[in-house]
Amino acid sequence: MRNLLQFIIKYSNFLLFGVLEIAALVLLFGFNDYPRSSYVTSANRISGELYETSDAVYSYMHLGAENEALTQENAALLARVQELENMLEPYAENDTSRLYPLCRTYQYAHKGMRFIPAKVINTESGKRHNCFTLNKGLRDGVGVDMGVIDSKGVVGIICAASERFALVLPLVNDEMQLSCRFKNNDTYGPLVWRGTDYRYGQLENIARHAEVHVGDTIITSDLTPAFPGGVMVGVVDEAILEESDAYYHIRVKFSTDFRSIGYVQVIANEAMAEQTKLENAR
Repeated sequence: MRNLLQFIIKYSNFLLFGVLEIAALVLLFGFNDYPRSSYVTSANRISGELYETSDAVYSYMHLGAENEALTQENAALLARVQELENMLEPYAENDTSRLYPLCRTYQYAHKGMRFIPAKVINTESGKRHNCFTLNKGLRDGVGVDMGVIDSKGVVGIICAASERFALVLPLVNDEMQLSCRFKNNDTYGPLVWRGTDYRYGQLENIARHAEVHVGDTIITSDLTPAFPGGVMVGVVDEAILEESDAYYHIRVKFSTDFRSIGYVQVIANEAMAEQTKLENAR
């Protein structure tokens, strides 16, 4: 009690000033309409901004769960698209003028493809031998040689898998090679990466008689069982042909941004193992 009295006596002037200040504010805002309305407006604005900031932080903290839910939904939709395309395919083959262009979003090399959603939990895109780690593995149905895509296009191929994790050999790895073709014609060629820029790859073995233009779309061919034909890979960014060249020098800008990959789809092709076994037996 003595300490409290000493504190009050020592800071009496400050405490008196505080009491008078509070009383003045009460009188000002309590009996004057304009200051009171200004106070209410300012308080509402500040509280609104605080609520907005709080909501933004809350939403950011839950982005992971929302993205995962969207990935699961996307996988289900892709599977449904494949199912519908398979149902329409017999009719499309007999009526190419009407149904065929509509039901071939991806030109599936095989029926029985399903999509396994996964999250990239570790990335390396600043080296020549880049590799991505996924949070899905053998127990989830992910296996070696399966294709991996994201919402923008091809990511790579599974090169190793354990029970709970898998490693992806991405397009930005100098050991990776993917069979691609032009969307507007049947010109095929291997896409490789030279380890210089994560944004660009090189499309090789395109003969000089082929029609190549900057802006042409490059998609997966039907020659790689890991992917359905027609998946987006990138666009032609540069096409150089010297007089003495037998082949074009084509630079392709990847549709996938390998510095910001989050959620992907692993393509499980039920017919791939059978095809691979048959081809290896030759």
